[in-house]
Amino acid sequence: MMIMKKLGKILNFYRAGLFLLALSSSVFFTGCATKQLATVPNDSEANEIINVLHENDIDAVKSEVTVNNVRQYQISTQGDFFGGSDDYMTAIQILHDNCLPLSDPPPIESGGYMASVEVERAKIQRQLKINIIRQLRQLPGVTCVDVIFVEPQKEITINPYPASASVIINYKNQEPGFTEQELKNLVAGSVQNLSPEKVTVKPVYNPVRPIQKSTHTNVGRLILIGGVGLLIILGSVFLVYFLRKRRGTSTSLVVQPEEFEEVETVE
Repeated sequence: MMIMKKLGKILNFYRAGLFLLALSSSVFFTGCATKQLATVPNDSEANEIINVLHENDIDAVKSEVTVNNVRQYQISTQGDFFGGSDDYMTAIQILHDNCLPLSDPPPIESGGYMASVEVERAKIQRQLKINIIRQLRQLPGVTCVDVIFVEPQKEITINPYPASASVIINYKNQEPGFTEQELKNLVAGSVQNLSPEKVTVKPVYNPVRPIQKSTHTNVGRLILIGGVGLLIILGSVFLVYFLRKRRGTSTSLVVQPEEFEEVETVE
């Protein structure tokens, strides 16, 4: 009876160890799943996001996904078992400070009172704005760009107004890596019949927030990995002990033949 009670206690303790091991492993592997940062429609924008994150020592990956039968590109980073991740939260900050992903103007849909010619012209203007923004973002230190473009007056009048554009551009370095005239020339060169004199630019010095990575993630990861390893070792020891104890108990319960020898009576 005492042996069975001891075996029951050992078995219960072993089951508790296995439960903790399974729970810790589940938390570890579930928490370390990748977390989505952004989904963009083209490969060039995805590469831009990846490059910005890698410049800030963020390990991000790109993968192709299908959304509504349309191929898109998803950028993800590693999550953390604490409900967040240093890399994930830092990546969110970096994307926000760099105005990524780009907020494209809403697509123009035909229908209603808009003629097909007006719809096509609106689509061309939308794509033109996107191209100007992406071109200006290639300049050194540029983080955010906003462009307003006004087409030239098409109606026949005495003094039709020409095309014009205004640009607000944020840069993160103390000194801009461009001049206002260079900005005007770049914008004017992207739009037909737009002269640099009709382009207004407003450079704004807007430094990005400093990236502060705490050490709790790495310390917590080491603690959890050590705990999982310890539970595995303890579970193995308990299993071996239980099997040996069970084998010894089974052997001791076997009735030996000599126990049934007749006791010699002394006359």
